[in-house]
Amino acid sequence: MISLLIGFLVFLLILVGIISAGIFLYWLVGGFTVVKEGTVKILVRFGEYRKSLMVKKGYKIREDNQIVPLDEGEKKEPTFLGGLFGGLRIVGIPFVDKVFKKDLKWIKSLPSGEFEDRFEPDVDFLLADVHYQYGLRFKDAEDKDLLHLSGNMTLTASIVNPYKAQFAVKNWFDAIVNRVLPSVREYISNHTYEEIVNNKPDINLDEIVMKKLREPGKELDKDGKPTPSIVDELENLYGIKIHALETVNIDPDESYRKATLAKWQATRDADAELVKQEIGVLSFAAETSGREIAMISKWLGITVDVLQKELRDAIAADNSHGFENWLKKYPVVVRNWNLIQQKQLGVK
Repeated sequence: MISLLIGFLVFLLILVGIISAGIFLYWLVGGFTVVKEGTVKILVRFGEYRKSLMVKKGYKIREDNQIVPLDEGEKKEPTFLGGLFGGLRIVGIPFVDKVFKKDLKWIKSLPSGEFEDRFEPDVDFLLADVHYQYGLRFKDAEDKDLLHLSGNMTLTASIVNPYKAQFAVKNWFDAIVNRVLPSVREYISNHTYEEIVNNKPDINLDEIVMKKLREPGKELDKDGKPTPSIVDELENLYGIKIHALETVNIDPDESYRKATLAKWQATRDADAELVKQEIGVLSFAAETSGREIAMISKWLGITVDVLQKELRDAIAADNSHGFENWLKKYPVVVRNWNLIQQKQLGVK
């Protein structure tokens, strides 16, 4: 009896070993794959689409490959061994069924505001309706004044239909760029650089461009209805859902920055010179006009404060000839003008 029990246990161990070895070999030849949480993989048979495998809590993938939340009380489809091995999934017949792979090139927007070019060969998964911040770059976009601008923007998007993203377009990231950036360039062409960087609510780039991306097309389809918006087109055709757009920076080219700096410095120098000249004129006026002000005040009964204010206003209105013009208002002191004119005014 004991020998029979021992023999049965040995047989059972051998059977388990054979099954384990078979599973391991099956794994080696591509019979299994691991689908991580929040991702989806596509299975193909001799290159033709067969099914999609997704692991995302609270979500399911329909027969049309659309990723949607589970209905209330709905359970997920049964998985390999009831989910005992987590994300382990059966691929199918070895050498016949395979996980679809594709090179992926995109730009990642980092929390620091910097952009990072990414390229991954033979990527075998996609993020399953996960919000991801992609980077968009544009160069030589002309503003309303024909100034060339370059900049970076962050686009938040998610893949809601993996089949369309992989097979309806060669590169889904390029599809996003090619459909979104024209709207950005159009906005820039209708505004000046100063208006854009001031970021007023009524001309906010992010809000206006997103509004335009959501607007239905101006043309009508065969049924007489407006063509889909860019946001709807990206989702319906390519399985990409746009959530938000945010400007990181917009800058003119280097030549403009140098010209702007030179103009700013020239303006500062000119302002400094003007202040210097005004100080010289006012100082001279204070020295030479005291007698005339006293005479006019005494003969015409005008207070000294009023006359001094008139003089200041005259100089402010005409920095070069204000003092002379003020004197001409009072003929009684014109005879003294030759004497005054011999002195240096400070502004020729």
